[in-house]
Parts: sequence; C-alpha cells; structure tokens
Amino acid sequence: MTEPYFQKDDITIYCGNALEIMPNLESVGLVLTDPPYMTNKFQWDKVTIDFIDEASKQSISLLKEGFVLFFGSMSKLEKLLSLNPDRLIFQCRDFIHFRPVPIQWAVDPILVWIKTTNLNYARRDWFFMSMADMSKRGPSEHPTPKRVSTMLKLIKDYSINKGTILDPFLGSGTTLVAAKELNRKAIGIEIEEKYCEIAAKRVEKAIKRDRMSFHFDRKEERKGFEL
Repeated sequence: MTEPYFQKDDITIYCGNALEIMPNLESVGLVLTDPPYMTNKFQWDKVTIDFIDEASKQSISLLKEGFVLFFGSMSKLEKLLSLNPDRLIFQCRDFIHFRPVPIQWAVDPILVWIKTTNLNYARRDWFFMSMADMSKRGPSEHPTPKRVSTMLKLIKDYSINKGTILDPFLGSGTTLVAAKELNRKAIGIEIEEKYCEIAAKRVEKAIKRDRMSFHFDRKEERKGFEL
C-alpha cells in the first residue's frame, strides 16, 4: 500500500494512480469526485471511457451503503450514460442567467450510483444550485476547480451516515476542505504531486480554521459560565 502523502486530523491524501490505490482502501460511505473528462485538453485528462468505467466500479465496490457521485461533461454525456448510473442529476451554473451559452457550458451532469435501501435517498433525482459563477470564482491553481459550497451541499445531501468520504481524483482538494468543514473523515487520491501539495496546504488551512473556531467557541462558553 502506498504511504500517505499527507495525513492529519482524519484527512488523508495519497499521491498515485487511483485505480492502483483504491483496491487497498477500506469501505467508505460516499465517493464524490470530478474525474477526467476525456477531452485531451490536459495531460491528466487523456483517459478513455474504460478507465472511467473501472474507476466507477471500484468506487461502488468500496461502498457498504451509500452513493458514488461522478461529475461529468455534457459533451461526453452519451459515453458516460453507457456506464449505467442509477440516477442522473444536473447542476446549473449561475452564468446561464445572464449570458447565452451552449448547453454543454450551462450545466454539469453528475452520475449517481446507489447502494442503499433507504428510499428517501434512493428517490432523490435532481436539485438546482449555484455551481460555477465565473464572475465570483476568482483565481485557482487548478484548471477545473469546484466550489467548496458545491461539495458541502453534495456531502450533506448524499451522506447517509458518518462514513468516510473518498475523492479518487482529488485535484486541488476541494472535497477534502468541505469534508473538514463538516468534521468528516476523508481520503483523497491525486496522481500529480503538485496538486497533492496544493490540496495538503488547503487542508492545513481548513484544520487551522477549525481549531481557531473551536478555541473561540470554548472561550465564549467559559465566558457564559462566568456570567
């Protein structure tokens, strides 16, 4: 098993190939990830549908009960649907409201695989939310980032219990930052070391914020007792 690149406060990052690392992991409660889009635009994006298929199968095998959520691209939706997801949900981007754009730039599909008998979750088909308002997103160290608010929403909606969250295509670490904000155990896998380093630094900042918040809450608590 590959040694963790980063491990602190229930957050672990592995640097390597997801398909080689996932078989060695213990079960998780939610797989939430933004895998390569098969566009060949970036070196790490040059994968086939067979690669995505294997990643989805390995993800499902890691679930005892829960969900696998894979972001996708509208331009590759036909291929992605060949993977037989249980549900398909869409996230609409804010800028569709003020700028006419082709449909592939207006929404992002998310493929959902379900392993649960909880019908309240299994019947969940779609929701609408702000996802990628380009006017507010600001600079990023990754070419295809997701907003922390997006991952927070998905973790809250698709986590049945307090099981571990896995992101096998971690990128700059947004999923782990969101998991830390929710005090959840999480694992990320990223093949490029430069993004592992970026993700590790972001998680460190999230841990510091969490500790500062805890310290502030305890201070206010003691103040209350003094009154």
